[in-house]
Amino acid sequence: MAAFQMHRLTDAPLHTSLITFEGKTWQSRKNHRKGGLVTFRGVYPSGSAGSDDARYMRWLLSEFYRLHRPDGLVVDCRALEYSWGDDFGFQDREPYKADSFALLVVLRPDQQLGYDYVVPRVVQRLSLEAALAEVDEDIRSMSSIL
Repeated sequence: MAAFQMHRLTDAPLHTSLITFEGKTWQSRKNHRKGGLVTFRGVYPSGSAGSDDARYMRWLLSEFYRLHRPDGLVVDCRALEYSWGDDFGFQDREPYKADSFALLVVLRPDQQLGYDYVVPRVVQRLSLEAALAEVDEDIRSMSSIL
């Protein structure tokens, strides 16, 4: 058998985007439910050039939902530059959630117009702390999971 030539190997990373992701969770003090905060940072390429980034972001959110199973979520996009792209958007929950699911997206005021096409104004917020408090209140109002 011939020896394998190691120089033929090339990198094949799963992280194919310049967009970064950070996730955090918190426990409700009332009913054993969990809230989540995800933060996206970077530049989303315009139009179809952003399609791979959109798929990557959806995959990250899906994995966050699957691994941490939050009952509500705040998505912080203040550090994500976005102008337009048809594939961009946030799924609001995974199918395993039978009851309501609070989802809010935090933006800077100058981002609202660009995000209006993909994020309804009703879920847009301009303050991270206020969005976290609102989702926390929604989670506390849910029935206990125990």
